[in-house]
Amino acid sequence: IMNGGDVQEVAIAVLGSAGVGKSTFIQCALEQEHAGTPPVSSKRLSWEGFPAVVHLVEIDVRDVRVDDNSLQWPDTIEDRILPAIDGALLLYDVVDPSSIVPIAELLSESARPIPAEAFQNSKCS
Repeated sequence: IMNGGDVQEVAIAVLGSAGVGKSTFIQCALEQEHAGTPPVSSKRLSWEGFPAVVHLVEIDVRDVRVDDNSLQWPDTIEDRILPAIDGALLLYDVVDPSSIVPIAELLSESARPIPAEAFQNSKCS
């Protein structure tokens, strides 16, 4: 998505249950030594030679609703206004199969099919 300064910006929700590794995933993905300030962590980078900013937004699956067969993201988390979400990564703990249950329940309410590539199992030590 382009903003007024010709900088590509994209906001990706990192969605999952508590304890599945959302913060660790974001920290690793953005190559941060320390965890960012949840719920939004950002990194400026170059994408195909153009400046870009990637925002990873940590969201608990319980904070997302389905309305009119589409996912409705929260407007705020911890009093912070969230950016418009462009896409999502769905995380679960491969060691704890019950961690996928809330995601499956949420997706079963949505009429839109979600490709298998959207799921990312996670267990970081």
